[in-house]
Amino acid sequence: MTAKQLSKVNSLAREMIQHHLLTENITLAKFARDAGLSQNQIWLYLNAENTTKGLHTTTLEKIGKYLLDYENSNI
Repeated sequence: MTAKQLSKVNSLAREMIQHHLLTENITLAKFARDAGLSQNQIWLYLNAENTTKGLHTTTLEKIGKYLLDYENSNI
């Protein structure tokens, strides 16, 4: 990860989640359940007017692990 990516970690994470939801045609509820996350927390993260609000690093790591495992299972 570069310093530039780190400085935009929340916007990049939001984009990755939205992209995954759209390309895989899944609901936020399914994504949250499969990733072991709170649906409410993820909904607030994606839809908050205040885009400076973020997630805990452990939650971001869970999202990254889920997306990586998902990509690897579809190779």
